[in-house]
Amino acid sequence: MICLNVTEDMDVCITINAKVIYKKKASGELEEEVFRKDNQLRGEHIARQFETEIAEKVRKKLAEELK
Repeated sequence: MICLNVTEDMDVCITINAKVIYKKKASGELEEEVFRKDNQLRGEHIARQFETEIAEKVRKKLAEELK
């Protein structure tokens, strides 16, 4: 979670959650389950890299609208 100050009385906080959705059911094989879990973790990691950028854009836009 990234929190940035907008005004003296207000902060904006952004959290990005990513979810990988497979179109086919899992076979139940351990190798496939590890593969799927790894992809989920990779997706979450990549998504979180954008939190700061998005939080800054939201903070800037909100500050403009509050003027």
